[in-house]
Amino acid sequence: MYQELASLLDNSLLLRSITFFLSFVALSLTYYFARKNKSPYKELPKTLTFSGLTRRIAASTIDSLIISIFVFVIAFVFTFLFIMGNVYLNIDPIILEIIENLSNFIIFILAVLFLPIQQASKHQATFGMRLFGIKIYNADLKKANFWILLGRHLSMGVLFTLTLGISGLMIIWTKRKQGLHDKVARTIVCRQW
Repeated sequence: MYQELASLLDNSLLLRSITFFLSFVALSLTYYFARKNKSPYKELPKTLTFSGLTRRIAASTIDSLIISIFVFVIAFVFTFLFIMGNVYLNIDPIILEIIENLSNFIIFILAVLFLPIQQASKHQATFGMRLFGIKIYNADLKKANFWILLGRHLSMGVLFTLTLGISGLMIIWTKRKQGLHDKVARTIVCRQW
């Protein structure tokens, strides 16, 4: 029984397929729920301007570094436990493999939730966004819903892949500096200074 579970969790093609499918479902659900609000985008107050591609890339770089450090620490702890369990505790290798694959899954889930949780907080921004004075809003210039932000985050990868990166470059030429993922989720990213 453990062998089948270990081989199922270890099948990276299966995990990638599931991830892509769930991201596509998230894209569809985000589009559907974001369209329930049919009100037009509100005009920005004079204290806000739309955030361009450069600031967003810089903020994303900072967030990626934070996530990488976070993942490294968790992976280091699990690797240490894996080695200790293998060398000193004589735990069955199949059980260790299951623990390793589950730890990878946990890291993946935490990495996916890291950005939407921060963006749905009272700050409306990730650590990198806060460093560059950027906040994310819905079309009414209010705090965006967590589920919309999660769908926006998951759909970003699908849209970026399907459009060969053009969906992200749309930030350069669209009126509200929105990528395709922002248009789908009806969100705008603004800077305060």
